[in-house]
Amino acid sequence: MKDLRTLFSPVTIATMELRNRIAMAPIGADFATPEGQVTETMLGYYEARAKGGVALIFVEVTSVVGSLKYMPNQLGLWNDKFILEFERDVKLLTGQLDQFSHLRDIQPLQLIQNPALVHG
Repeated sequence: MKDLRTLFSPVTIATMELRNRIAMAPIGADFATPEGQVTETMLGYYEARAKGGVALIFVEVTSVVGSLKYMPNQLGLWNDKFILEFERDVKLLTGQLDQFSHLRDIQPLQLIQNPALVHG
């Protein structure tokens, strides 16, 4: 078996310093509420991965337009009410994750008002 020391060694990506090179790709876990809000199940899911050694987690597929969800319980970010919830929940994982996003700069209503930002 090939030596895996590099996988478990620290790495710097731009200004982000990670304790290892284990990253979790974004997936659709379908753990949000039908309204797109974070649930305890979702938090537990991410917390388990962070405690298990994942240094960088890309949060799952997130709809920025409520009418364009492709899963019934898809995470949502189409309304400003989600921003504080996202920030609170991400802060709960601080300490287990090396880096996390501050969502205060995201403006989902701008995406809705300008569909070109969503559809290119």
